[in-house]
Amino acid sequence: MVILSNFADRLKEQMILRDLKAPALAQIIGVSRATVAGFLRGAHFPSPKALFALLEYFNCSADYLLGLIDFPSENVVYHKPIEKFGQTFRELLKTHRVSQFRLEQDLPVSGNLVYRWLNDLAFPSVESMVKLADFLEISVDMLIGRVK
Repeated sequence: MVILSNFADRLKEQMILRDLKAPALAQIIGVSRATVAGFLRGAHFPSPKALFALLEYFNCSADYLLGLIDFPSENVVYHKPIEKFGQTFRELLKTHRVSQFRLEQDLPVSGNLVYRWLNDLAFPSVESMVKLADFLEISVDMLIGRVK
């Protein structure tokens, strides 16, 4: 499971590598300085939109930035994260032979939330992305369409 301190450490590492300060990062990804300060303290995860902006700016794996893997992937071409989650999620469930009912029972997650994800009414939170990727035994990058 992803731990906030892992995310905070990886974010600090990426900022150091680019000699980037928190106010500049906040401006780049379109959030407040207080929000970036919260990330760096390990107080909270980014919203999906902020995570996608971080991934695009740092051009790194979501799994690495979130602390799910220990080493960044090399020679990987990352695509822009998907804007609509429903179709991709539906295809992943079909490919992995997971029914909506099983997902609700085994994860567990509410049927209403699964319905919202499948119909593009909501995008999963970062914590939910990690749980879904783990459940389907895929990377977060694959779940959000950054790698094929």
